Amino acid sequence: MSAPQNGVRQRRSRTIPIAIASVVGVVAVWSGLWGLAANRAGAAFDDWLAQQGHAGRNWSCPERHIGGYPFALRIRCDKPTFQGEIAGRQSTGNVEGLLARLGLDAPRTIRVDLMGPMHLRADNGDYDLMVSWAGLRVAASGLPDMPRGGEIEATRLAVTLSQPDATDLNARAAQLSALATPNVSDAADADFDVKALGVSLPTLDGFTGGNDLIEASLNGTLTHSDLLSAPTVARLEAWRQADGQLRVTGLSVRKGDFVGQASGVLALDEAHRTTGKLDTALTGFEPIAERFGIPISSVKLGGLLSSLLGGKKAAPTPQAGNALRLPVIFSGGRLRLGPIALPVRLDPIY
Repeated sequence: MSAPQNGVRQRRSRTIPIAIASVVGVVAVWSGLWGLAANRAGAAFDDWLAQQGHAGRNWSCPERHIGGYPFALRIRCDKPTFQGEIAGRQSTGNVEGLLARLGLDAPRTIRVDLMGPMHLRADNGDYDLMVSWAGLRVAASGLPDMPRGGEIEATRLAVTLSQPDATDLNARAAQLSALATPNVSDAADADFDVKALGVSLPTLDGFTGGNDLIEASLNGTLTHSDLLSAPTVARLEAWRQADGQLRVTGLSVRKGDFVGQASGVLALDEAHRTTGKLDTALTGFEPIAERFGIPISSVKLGGLLSSLLGGKKAAPTPQAGNALRLPVIFSGGRLRLGPIALPVRLDPIY
């Protein structure tokens, strides 16, 4: 055999071990980096739990498991529990499990799959809430700082709310999604978009006289959007004092022959009640008005006067071509439909 051929074989015999050693080295380095990231993720998770505890919201994550090697981090908790304030009441809750995912390419974004059911109850017995679903995923960006964007997607959602001396409130939805992103003009505000399909709400059926499923959508802007990070009573009051607003760009509700659309601005008054005005376009409203003895002729006159005096109109759509247009006003703890004061009292939210 010639010398050149022997040289080629010798180079090949050296190249193969070098390639194998390089691959092993890369895997070892990557494994070390992943392990470091996993440890940091666990520490960050512990820090978040501690921060929540200092704020009065105590979470537990028993039987924690960290995995996802090699391209992601997964933190799984079995039967996590919660204790803290919800709507001004000390509450206790638990869920069957959660699985949080963080991609190594986007460590500031977390995606969480929740396994139901969820049980949430007030310690003083004011309410008992049961929620189940086929799928529920939550995503948040901007971590570990204050979350700035988030998304929720749920399928086959079922809710039962029980309160003393009151009939249970039951609701179901085939699909529910909500998205919040920083406002382009002002990063302190958040744009939101909510959609619900196949909604069943028996309590509302008693008002409308039919059991048609509901389709609804809502979009707009929430000013001072740090409220989203912790919607406690203290944060809600700070939002009110900062003149926080819910600016509704478009609200649409369809139920059978009824189609309602609205836009406007809502806020909270000094008594913590809803205040503001929505300009609406209502189609198929007459049967509902008749059920409650609302004089539809006066309502139509009020809508006409409002238009003549410069009242805003809800964004037109093909369904609202012949709609009744009038303002819905929230003021002083009362609700007005055009010129008609409705027998509805607006209780303080907190």
